[in-house]
Amino acid sequence: MITLFLVVLAVPLAQESVGTPDVIRLMNGRILVGEIMEHDLDGLVVLQARSGGVLRLTWPDLFPGEADRLRLGFGYNAEVVMPQVEADRLFLVNGDARTGLILERGDDYIQLRQGDTTTKIPRNRLAAPPDKVIVDATEVMTPEQFHTYRSPEFSLEDPMAQYEFSLELELVLALERAKEHLLLSQSLVENDPPLSQRLGVALDRVEISLLHKAELKELIQIRQSVYRDRYAEARLALDAFADAHQDTPFWEDYLSIEASFEEKRKEGILRYLKKHWYSRVGSMVKRQALQRDASVQSLQTWAETTLPQLMREAMVAELQEMKEGLDESEVESIWVSRLDNRPKRHQAGFGVGTWVLGEERARAGMKVAAAEEDDGKTAAQKEIESRFNDYLKNLERTRQAAGVSQEASPDDWWKVASSSERYQWLLAYYAEYSGDYALVSVRFENCFNCNGAGVFQTRRVSGGEDEERPERRECPVCHGISIRRGIYFK
Repeated sequence: MITLFLVVLAVPLAQESVGTPDVIRLMNGRILVGEIMEHDLDGLVVLQARSGGVLRLTWPDLFPGEADRLRLGFGYNAEVVMPQVEADRLFLVNGDARTGLILERGDDYIQLRQGDTTTKIPRNRLAAPPDKVIVDATEVMTPEQFHTYRSPEFSLEDPMAQYEFSLELELVLALERAKEHLLLSQSLVENDPPLSQRLGVALDRVEISLLHKAELKELIQIRQSVYRDRYAEARLALDAFADAHQDTPFWEDYLSIEASFEEKRKEGILRYLKKHWYSRVGSMVKRQALQRDASVQSLQTWAETTLPQLMREAMVAELQEMKEGLDESEVESIWVSRLDNRPKRHQAGFGVGTWVLGEERARAGMKVAAAEEDDGKTAAQKEIESRFNDYLKNLERTRQAAGVSQEASPDDWWKVASSSERYQWLLAYYAEYSGDYALVSVRFENCFNCNGAGVFQTRRVSGGEDEERPERRECPVCHGISIRRGIYFK
């Protein structure tokens, strides 16, 4: 199995296409007919057939896809990363890992090839069975091995197939082989001017690459470092290349990498934050949730202020390998930018501890219409319910005035809650109130104990009398809040 991401370094070459009539579609919808007088990495100059005027166009001026078509014909191919192949990864008992191609599986050993090196690894050193992975071809094959591996897949009688194979060979620096297949393609092509033009451009490019193979290899290694998010390594290599090779024919390629480097590094940092922020938060919240004797007020303060600061400090430390000198304000800025790229949604819930938030926070986001929906009760029933509610409020005020309360405190709930309940509650509180995450939506579920009533209604029979007196008592689970609050955040 092989995955190819076509990438060819753009090298300034002779203008074979100059003077060739062409039809060019512009971004504004116009059709331009004329001769392309010259072209470069920035754009092209066209002599208009109708007016005879000369028009300078940049690549963004062209209709989507049109620039790619022309650049491909000129030899300015799409940005490149290495062809990838399926390989075998072996995990050893000492924690190391070896990646290569398994040549033989013996009873007591596995023979693994890594480029020019072949090793017999005893099976008793394996920590797990070998895994299949996708890696860059150059990680496990020499250029010649790659040529042998891929050759059977390309018809020797198809000039386009041979041309495409030569592009792969360029990427793994099998330049002599690439030249052979270009010449073969050139000998096969008939009545195909566009392909003939591409072949001519590609041959010139390969000849230049052969003369400056070391410089080309450096640039490819820099691109691979960027592709693998090794930005500190790529930064040093870019600086070294600029000092040593200012006269190289690949200087434009160096400038192209340099121009996009910071943006790609920012994208890499963002990928890292999106991948690891939630898991790091989860680890910190789990440790804090084990503090059974902590007060809820101190936990709220920790989730709103301390945890966000700890996260930024942790990310700064972990990302120094990508960008030395990265500070918390830059991490903050990049983390916020994730909202522009459809970040992953997460969820958490306050569960049976929803009442700890207080009624206003617990019910925040509930639709007013939902409370006004017809519940099937008559006006008389609603009147009686209203009176019961007033009765409960008066009873509570009386108890408070007497210094008596039957309510559990938030700290009492935290002490008796399970570790998973405490973890979920603290995670939800951080996500909703710290500002590190954006709230997507809120879900509400009725309390399982009172089914959303918030209270239990009973009838008490006076001693020795037939008179019944209705009584209400607050639900001991939801404490009258009646719902459980859950959130989705990103």
